[in-house]
Amino acid sequence: MKRQIWLFVISFVLGICVTSPVATFHHTNQWQLPMIQLTARNAQADSLAPTHGTMADSDVTWTLKNGVLSLSGGTVTPYAASYSQVENGLLLYDLISSVSTDSSTYDALYTYFQNSITKVQLTGKLTLSNGTFSNVLANYFFAHLPNVTTFSGLDNLDVSGATNDTNGLNYMFAYDTSLKTFTAPSLTDANSHPLAYMFAGDTALVNLDLSQLDNTHAEQVNNMFTGDDNLSVLNLSNWATPSTTRYLFDGVNLQNITLSKDMRLDNGAFISNSMLTGPTADTNFTGNWQSVGDGTVDFINNDPLQGYKDYDPQGEVLSNLDLYSRYKGDTALTGNETYVWEPTESYRFTTPDPVIPNPTPTPTPTTPTTPSEPDQATFSPFSVVATKKIGLYSTKNFSTASRLTWYVKKPQMKQPTFTVIGETKSTAGNARYHVRDLNSASPTYGQTGYITTNSAYVASPYYQSAPQTVTVINPKGLNSYPTAALSHPITHYRQGTQLTVKKVVTHNATTRFLLNDGTYISANKHLVTAGRQSVPTKVRAKTAVNRYATVNLTHKQQHYAAKSHHVFKVLGWDYSRGTSTTTPGTLRYRVAGGYITANPKFVTTRY
Repeated sequence: MKRQIWLFVISFVLGICVTSPVATFHHTNQWQLPMIQLTARNAQADSLAPTHGTMADSDVTWTLKNGVLSLSGGTVTPYAASYSQVENGLLLYDLISSVSTDSSTYDALYTYFQNSITKVQLTGKLTLSNGTFSNVLANYFFAHLPNVTTFSGLDNLDVSGATNDTNGLNYMFAYDTSLKTFTAPSLTDANSHPLAYMFAGDTALVNLDLSQLDNTHAEQVNNMFTGDDNLSVLNLSNWATPSTTRYLFDGVNLQNITLSKDMRLDNGAFISNSMLTGPTADTNFTGNWQSVGDGTVDFINNDPLQGYKDYDPQGEVLSNLDLYSRYKGDTALTGNETYVWEPTESYRFTTPDPVIPNPTPTPTPTTPTTPSEPDQATFSPFSVVATKKIGLYSTKNFSTASRLTWYVKKPQMKQPTFTVIGETKSTAGNARYHVRDLNSASPTYGQTGYITTNSAYVASPYYQSAPQTVTVINPKGLNSYPTAALSHPITHYRQGTQLTVKKVVTHNATTRFLLNDGTYISANKHLVTAGRQSVPTKVRAKTAVNRYATVNLTHKQQHYAAKSHHVFKVLGWDYSRGTSTTTPGTLRYRVAGGYITANPKFVTTRY
């Protein structure tokens, strides 16, 4: 009661409305911040594009450059006047508080920081401490950062003050809707603390590795992944026995899960409340789980976003109920175990390792023959992309009946990719590639088949000769490196940057471009294109247009009336339905806050 009276008095003096906690995001135009003394660092508020500052009541400094938010070491005290402000993203609130006291700029600054930050990095030990509320420390700290794809330096984060009274690490990385893969640091804490909703609403999240996360004192791990409907790979190895797994898997459809021997899937709840969805039976999967066992289930370049290189589990087959029964605590288990959807025999595959021929082979005294198929034992797999519409066929003799699927012609940065695992000829003598489909959104993803070898339809994904100039086309930009190994990046180039090439060099099975400044970049056609590709720096609306959060023009953010003829600064471009193999995709312009149409009926570069 005394605490409520105290909050009321503070709210009255500062003109702040204190609201009760809720579990949903509710950004409104009624934001008000505590009155803080205006200092030199607040002078940038007028530009609404601050690049550095110092957290209020803190020794933590920050800089924002090229999308990278860097936080120094020190102790940061969450500077919040109401719990609703915490829920809208505690780090965002702290950044706003560090540059402005003018309440009329808060919404604009909130949007600016959300749109600008694509990476968060901690450069020193960052300790989180209690703020205005005793129940606020780390919860919602990195939440509502919709364009962040990467966190680094999180091992520097000290959350040892987290307790049940501080809401622990609840919602800590929630609603980061561009985050696709994440490896958690230990976040060690000797106090009992909850992890509820920690990654809730991360709708793009595919791969989550929590094997290092110290959950020894974790309580209330419920709903950790709620709303993460793309999450398919989850690593819970090394976990201690959680106090409860109630609703832990709510909202996800996992296809690859690693469990520790101490994990309890139905601990403290009925099985139905844990909600680990069972596999779906179709042409590729049987509807059961299978432990990897002595088999092989690996990802291309160890990256789940690139798809499977090998998918051949050999362990025990379990129904969803059997899996729960195994992790009730009645079965003696050892170590960590990975379970995947059991494949049908037609879906099992392994990628053969390239075989290096013996430089001095010993002749075999046999009668020479002319094989009808090439010798696959010495075949080295390589990649190709489809430059035009092509079909994938179940046999080397193409026909409507043997066609498995079509791949439409896509923009260069989105061209379908295949691994060639063999070469052969049709009965009529036409050359064919035996390939594996590497396109995750394809109906035949992971399957093998045959495509044409015609150079008018397929090509290497890497440039083999050096144009004078290349343009960066990857929406996320491109790094340059000191060597052809492409390690230790030097410079990051934004999409649209034009670079002068000195020559092309070969590195293993790929090629690189050596630039005039002596650095190297990838020669991958998904990342760069030969020549100069011009994109308008600004466009003007000819009619009413909307701005959307996604390249597919979903989740409308703002409407611009026709009479305003709004002028947009073009930050880049992308294509809708980028991973689809059945839809070509439509050009969109990336602008501050999201994406708009590039249709000349609605926008023009001439005004």
